[in-house]
Amino acid sequence: MVSDSKKTSAEDRVKAEFRKWDLDTHKEDIWPKCTAIQVTSTESVGIYEDAYLVKIIETHSELGEDPTYAYRAAALPKEITMMLLAGDDCTLPPVGRVFSDRGFLCGYIQPLGATICKKFPKTDHFRNTQKFKVPPSLLPSPQTQISALTELVARLHAKGIIHGDIKPANLITARDAFRLLFCDFGSADIEGSGMGHISDTAQYISPFRAATQNRLSPVRKEDDLYATGIAMWEIASGRVPFEEVDPEFVEHVVAAGFQPNLGAVHDLETRRLITMYLQRGCPNSEVDFRSNEVCVAANVEFEDCVAQPAHTYIRSVHREGCSGEEECETAYHITIPMSCIEKKRCPKCS
Repeated sequence: MVSDSKKTSAEDRVKAEFRKWDLDTHKEDIWPKCTAIQVTSTESVGIYEDAYLVKIIETHSELGEDPTYAYRAAALPKEITMMLLAGDDCTLPPVGRVFSDRGFLCGYIQPLGATICKKFPKTDHFRNTQKFKVPPSLLPSPQTQISALTELVARLHAKGIIHGDIKPANLITARDAFRLLFCDFGSADIEGSGMGHISDTAQYISPFRAATQNRLSPVRKEDDLYATGIAMWEIASGRVPFEEVDPEFVEHVVAAGFQPNLGAVHDLETRRLITMYLQRGCPNSEVDFRSNEVCVAANVEFEDCVAQPAHTYIRSVHREGCSGEEECETAYHITIPMSCIEKKRCPKCS
């Protein structure tokens, strides 16, 4: 667990004067030499000299009081602190800091790893992603990746640290050999800190966190476990979770208790492991599986069905205030078979 003295020591190191770290530099000196792989209005990520990853929190004045920017800018020292506390068995700790022309901390430099993520979001924010991907020769079987992920999560949690945004895009390996590690600790926190949490990825959050009343709740170990289960599903299936769901409705779908189709994972032992992590991450007793604003309906595959294609049943989850007595005019219908946190045995195959 993280002791107060370790936390204070890491925080003091982050606050140290410019040039106290070997690779401290200014944004204007390093960013023009970087190959950008992600650029948004609030942050930029690039590769420097094919050896380092540079992450910068943008300081454009036109952002004004944008709450997301303000949160990330204030959270940057904490992100670096969490990486130092996580250590080199859980991440590639920063080796340098980036400062603005006014002398403010605005980023960090870490050794370059390689992401295991096969698909990046289809937006203009991402570019040159091939330079950040793991060489196929270093990528082991999905089962080996999943085993390494369970061990990585256990190591981080044993230190009393919650990652807060587990997904394949935040999983990297050393470039010389497969050694799974986390990157992007922007959502990380010490377990039990009680700090509010506003930054995660909708496709990987639990039904508990997807519920409107819980979106700002402190980060929890259970949230990491649920996200780990979804990440396992992505690794095993080779598909992106909820890829066919309109992005505007993903949180409603998750809050309603729907999950990616576990039938897409053909290895039964892997499927059972995924199910275990999803159940540990969101016990049925802690949520009522109400959609936030719209009713949601989908065909759900029975858990133990052996038919091809699998037998399904229609599951409708109604928003607060909807009686469900009549067909909902505003219901969102998912067009592909799904799984659900409430498991049902197949009446035809049992």
